[in-house]
Amino acid sequence: MNHQTAIRLGVVSGAHLLVIGALLHTVQTAPPVPPKEITVTLETPAPLPVVAPPQPKPKIQPPPPQPAPRPVVKHQPVPKPIAPIPVAKPNEVATEPQQPKAEPTAAPAPVAPPAPPRPAEPAPVTQPRVEASASGNRQPVYPAISRKLAEEGVVMLEVYVRVDGLVGDIRVKQSSGYSRLDNAALDAVRKWKFTPAKQGGQPIAMWYGLPVRFSLVDAQ
Repeated sequence: MNHQTAIRLGVVSGAHLLVIGALLHTVQTAPPVPPKEITVTLETPAPLPVVAPPQPKPKIQPPPPQPAPRPVVKHQPVPKPIAPIPVAKPNEVATEPQQPKAEPTAAPAPVAPPAPPRPAEPAPVTQPRVEASASGNRQPVYPAISRKLAEEGVVMLEVYVRVDGLVGDIRVKQSSGYSRLDNAALDAVRKWKFTPAKQGGQPIAMWYGLPVRFSLVDAQ
């Protein structure tokens, strides 16, 4: 039932109710009147559209099976006949000429190197010595305080005598036990003149050990 049909039915039903209500009111208030015939026309509702049922899908036929491929037969090549290898006769075998073997020769004996010459023996060395006649060779001064305190001893000096005989360096190798006596010996010998050491007749520089004695007995 569509919307328009429902409206029409509602209108007809409402009209019926109004007619019935009017009749009741007339019966109660007015004298009875013979009823009039009312014709009500009902419209037939339009039929609903018929929906056709869905058609079944056609079945898909599977493709016919293909015939299996025929196996390919490979033709094997016919082997060619092998020619026989000619066999050489015994007289025809080529022989290589044999070379004479070289005999090993003995290696020459190594020649011994000549003996190195013997080094020349060093010439003898003469030690430096003090020139007693030199005017600058003064004896060490005995310190007065050492005399008073009776200080005695021997100072061992190391003197570097140059080629010209002068003192190049000087140092105390062993002390006398008193610094005043050691310093007095250094001051005196530093100014001395020496005969230089010689080797093979040539003067050479050399360290020279020189003892200096301080004795009160010799000083008197």
